[in-house]
Amino acid sequence: MPGEEEFEEDKELKRIRERKLKELAKKALSSNVPVGIVVLNENEFDDFVSRSMVPVLVDFFAVWCPPCRMMEPVMERLAEEFAGKIAFGKVNVDNNFELATRFNVTAVPTFILFKNGKILGKITGARDYESFKEILEEAIKN
Repeated sequence: MPGEEEFEEDKELKRIRERKLKELAKKALSSNVPVGIVVLNENEFDDFVSRSMVPVLVDFFAVWCPPCRMMEPVMERLAEEFAGKIAFGKVNVDNNFELATRFNVTAVPTFILFKNGKILGKITGARDYESFKEILEEAIKN
């Protein structure tokens, strides 16, 4: 019957519409999480860390530091993989000495993981991708 076909199409359209609305709502919620790595300074740091709805990993680095440069592709890969689940920031310690002092950063690179504005952990020195991936997966679970 022609009426039944139209009824089936309406159900399908309704299902599609509901799925799309859920996807849009999810995107809107996760849009508060910046994509990629955000370069932070002393003026924006506290807002970035405390207002995030997800854990935040901040890389304290120096331009002249070879291990810091070595970590850049690892951090970029992690930022891409954990987009929407972890926020990533980086702080140049030479330009933001007060922040480095505040968090007792005495060597670079130093990575500090925050959740709800509080420090979850601190890693000094370069690490491999797998080490960071495990740490970030654990941060998401808790």
